[in-house]
Amino acid sequence: AVDKYDRAWSAVLGALADEQVMILQQDPVAGSVRGSLGDATVTANVARQADGSVRVEFGVSGNLAAHPNLKEGLAGSYNRRMGR
Repeated sequence: AVDKYDRAWSAVLGALADEQVMILQQDPVAGSVRGSLGDATVTANVARQADGSVRVEFGVSGNLAAHPNLKEGLAGSYNRRMGR
């Protein structure tokens, strides 16, 4: 069985691909991903919580003029991949 963390990690990578983010660095053990889309820098963090759940956070910085809804798009894609 795939655990919650692995499922979330896969969904994060899929969401980045869906939004055409180029992954520059990924560390599945630390739960961190860094990527770029144009002039924007994208980060994602996947963290195991004490109660067994998994928390995912996307961060977007830099010039977002060309991609003003990037963070929302990433969250939406992640949620679709998680079946929400």
